[in-house]
Amino acid sequence: MGTESLDEVDNWVDTVETSFEMLDVPEEKKAIFDTYLLCEYAKDWWKGKKILKFAGATMISWEEFHQEFEIEFRPRHLIEEAQEKFRDLVQGTKTVMEYANKFVRLEKYFPTL
Repeated sequence: MGTESLDEVDNWVDTVETSFEMLDVPEEKKAIFDTYLLCEYAKDWWKGKKILKFAGATMISWEEFHQEFEIEFRPRHLIEEAQEKFRDLVQGTKTVMEYANKFVRLEKYFPTL
């Protein structure tokens, strides 16, 4: 596990948010729509989270879901690992394009950069 799993989380969230826009998903349907796209552990995690935290809720917003999703799938130690990789990043034997790609992938973990 490492920044690859963070990339996987980012890609999933980007795909879901793009789908919201393309399909014009109304706010009240977003949390239902996105959970339909969950697989394996994430689907099981959400079933349990809904029972424990959102029991009796008539609607769960995308923001509520997204906040819980971030806590579970983007833990602080992985963010810190990505930040450390960014701080240690040097071009070395990488091509300019390889270095630039790595830079862009990691810089997003420094929102104040």
